[in-house]
Amino acid sequence: MLLPRMAVGVLVLLAASGCAEQKGPGSAASGEDPAPAAPAVPTDPVSAYQQMESALLAADEVRFSYHITSEGVFAADLRGDVVISPGGRADITGSGTFGRDSVNVMLRSDGTTMAFGRNGETIELLAPAFLQEALIVGMTRMGLLHNLARLVAAAPPDRAEGGVEDWVRVGAFSADPAGVAFDITVDGQPAGAAKLSLGRDGLPRIRRQLVSFPEGQMRVTERYTNMTVR
Repeated sequence: MLLPRMAVGVLVLLAASGCAEQKGPGSAASGEDPAPAAPAVPTDPVSAYQQMESALLAADEVRFSYHITSEGVFAADLRGDVVISPGGRADITGSGTFGRDSVNVMLRSDGTTMAFGRNGETIELLAPAFLQEALIVGMTRMGLLHNLARLVAAAPPDRAEGGVEDWVRVGAFSADPAGVAFDITVDGQPAGAAKLSLGRDGLPRIRRQLVSFPEGQMRVTERYTNMTVR
């Protein structure tokens, strides 16, 4: 499947290869959506982030809906649902627009086999051993759009064979009125910064990131709703 030139650039960006410059959270302040009502402002952003990620990784099931938009030089608008469980079980659906294309993406894994793809064209593989970690850590550190973009490109979730927590790391935490701000490194290289709004339950609500390409800027907003962890 061939993607438009800018879509390929987005995939490169979301893989955090360093080919696109990602601005820090403060760079987007003038154009961001308002924070959710009564967001939690953590006094210890490191602990707040670690507890959030640990709770998602330890859960028997993580379930939520999402709405992801990107604006500027590359536009996308995707909505869908996510269910992630241990043992390589997952069910992800999404539909909307990615660049100029209308897309429907899916990933389903029963822990033994995994099927994924876009617009009814699917690929089936053995379920990777670390699918849960790849999906959870991919979302908390890089954003859900990263692996959704891989599904658009008929590629499986990144680092589902293992090693995602060493491959993408977060640090330089600071408290922000909207939540937790942090820097991202991928494969040891600086890859940008983001900020994540947390609810009173400590779970993620909104992720924001401003990206600069040679062609201009792209602003990504990910909203997570109806999140349940059991």
